[in-house]
Amino acid sequence: MTSYDEFASEYATLIRSRDEWGFSPYLDLVIPVLLRAIGDVRGKRVLDACCGEGYFSRLLADQGPQIIGIDIAPQLIAMATHQEEEEQRGITYLVHDLTQPLPQYTEYFDWITCNLALNDVPDYRALIANMSAMLKWEGQLALSMNNPYSAVIRGKVDDYFDSGRTVAYVGLAAGGVPAMYHHYTLEDHMREFKRNGLCLTTLFDVKPNPEQLRSGSPRPKQYYRFPYFMVLGLIKHTNMHA
Repeated sequence: MTSYDEFASEYATLIRSRDEWGFSPYLDLVIPVLLRAIGDVRGKRVLDACCGEGYFSRLLADQGPQIIGIDIAPQLIAMATHQEEEEQRGITYLVHDLTQPLPQYTEYFDWITCNLALNDVPDYRALIANMSAMLKWEGQLALSMNNPYSAVIRGKVDDYFDSGRTVAYVGLAAGGVPAMYHHYTLEDHMREFKRNGLCLTTLFDVKPNPEQLRSGSPRPKQYYRFPYFMVLGLIKHTNMHA
């Protein structure tokens, strides 16, 4: 059983929470940039890969696309499905390990989003390969991830090049969710994107905006000096084997 399944309630509470200063790196930094990277998806088929309890799926649903949310954790999908039954946003949720193929969705989606999940998956290569397989030709992938370079200054790894290193997420563990961070270099990730025909189109270093810096909270300044997160936009353009 995954930690996200075993601690589903704690995780659902944590991703919606802000600290005593009213600030959340997830809600206030990552989510706005990821939404900007995706843009207008009205009328598109969208996969929210590793969707958790559906928070980001619901944000996208406001635009009216056809959304399927998939996650490995049955308890999180149960939460997402329950909320969908109440709100009727037109989102379909499925339990599946996305490191395993889903042939029925081969070249099905116009867009795939993957929000802060790539670092949670030990077999990130399989996740990238399967997301690419589910994208249409010239379909697009937008994902947020922990900046691999920040792992050193955040004390996750002593050696940036120590690919495959696994450590606990300190913030998640403090919130009652003992999830693990799997460290790989940015070069590792880019090699797998290229191997699977995904070409980089945009890269955002996530940082606070001026209003957040003026808010009086000391928290945004921590994320201004060095980007802890990044958002990548990629397009399935050609099959370029590394």
